[in-house]
Amino acid sequence: MRLEQIITRNRVVELRSLDLEGALQELLTVSVSKFPDLKPEALLRGILARESTMTTYLGQGVSLPHVRVKMKRRYILAIGRSRLGLRHDGNKEEERIRLVVMLIAGENARDYLQVLASVARLMKEPELVESLAAAPDLGALYSRLVGGLGGLRPVQAQQNRVN
Repeated sequence: MRLEQIITRNRVVELRSLDLEGALQELLTVSVSKFPDLKPEALLRGILARESTMTTYLGQGVSLPHVRVKMKRRYILAIGRSRLGLRHDGNKEEERIRLVVMLIAGENARDYLQVLASVARLMKEPELVESLAAAPDLGALYSRLVGGLGGLRPVQAQQNRVN
């Protein structure tokens, strides 16, 4: 699976929250709005339970919370940017989270670990992470992300995206 197939512009948001839980709530709101079978409260509990056993903080101001659930879709990916940075237990004060990349995977998605690893590898590239965090607007952030995937040009990505 090519990652640009699961990234849509409408799930790239500017975060208002000051902590990770609030940011996750914001990302879940935009993620499940088109999928009435998904319940944001249950997803949040699952993500927070996963987070309590092992942090998903990757370093460089990036967190990659993820969860597997029963759903018809294979994946839903949402990205939030915080200009101020989010507080999160376990991080040093100077290591605020600037990007939250949330992955929701269907239980039947066989390539889940590969997709998760691909996203993690991408988010460990310092130049890309800095470029995303410093993007002047969300459109530029989305374009830089798709470009960072080495995938399609933004216009093609919008035409080929999976909603």
